[in-house]
Amino acid sequence: MFAVVAMVACSPIQKKAEYSLFSPSENQLISIDVSEFLNHSAPSSSAFFAETLWGQDVTVFAEAPYFSASGAKCRQLVIGSTASKQTGLACTHNNQDWYKARVLSVVATQ
Repeated sequence: MFAVVAMVACSPIQKKAEYSLFSPSENQLISIDVSEFLNHSAPSSSAFFAETLWGQDVTVFAEAPYFSASGAKCRQLVIGSTASKQTGLACTHNNQDWYKARVLSVVATQ
């Protein structure tokens, strides 16, 4: 009886983040108060928050929700503080847990 043993070269295990399209700041869960705002606010609404993933003491402007290609419900955001404005994107798959998503295109702000 013969036994055949195959040797396969294996590379060291790589961290998933090294191959990810997302930065560590993306796909983080958004706080409950901001999530509630995103769930219940009308299009083009805004609200002030003392603490968010985008910084402290910011006003979040949320556009109308839409469905992404992955089936997630998303809202384009403009986050404003006394120093600057930035764009953001928040998405949810269950209408409860919103997460910070990667912005694929820059939205023109006025």
